Amino acid sequence: MSTILSPHSLEPLDSKLRLLRTPEPPYYVAISTNIHHGNDYDQYQALLDSTFVEANKNEGYLGMDSCHETLETGEIYSISAIYFSSPEALNNWRHNVKHIAVKKGARQRWFTEHNIRICQVLEHYGTNLTEKHVF
Repeated sequence: MSTILSPHSLEPLDSKLRLLRTPEPPYYVAISTNIHHGNDYDQYQALLDSTFVEANKNEGYLGMDSCHETLETGEIYSISAIYFSSPEALNNWRHNVKHIAVKKGARQRWFTEHNIRICQVLEHYGTNLTEKHVF
C-alpha cells in the first residue's frame, strides 16, 4: 500500500498513521480499478509515480491512497482512490495533458481491464480524519 501526499493535503491527526487525511465533506474522489497484464509493471509504476508528481502541482489535488496485489494468473489487480477538493480540481486533472497521455498509454499497453468511478464524498469516518468521526 502507498499513500502519495500532496502539498495541498491536510496534516495527519496522528503522525504514526499512514492513510491520507481528507478535508471535511463534501470532497471528490476518482476510484480507479485495474487489471494489469503483469508485463513491464516496473516501467508502468515509474510512469504512474511521475504522473502523480505532476498531480501534486495542482491546487485542489489532495492525494491518493493506492494498493495492488498479484493474482494467481500473474496479473496485477490495483485500486486507487484519488482525492480532490472540488469538481473543478478533478476536472482540471482529468484534462491535464500528461495525465491524458498516461491514461491512453496504460489502456493500450498495460491494462486488460480498467474502470474509473467519480464520486462525491458526503460523509466519512475513521482513524485519521477528524476528531468527531473517529470510531
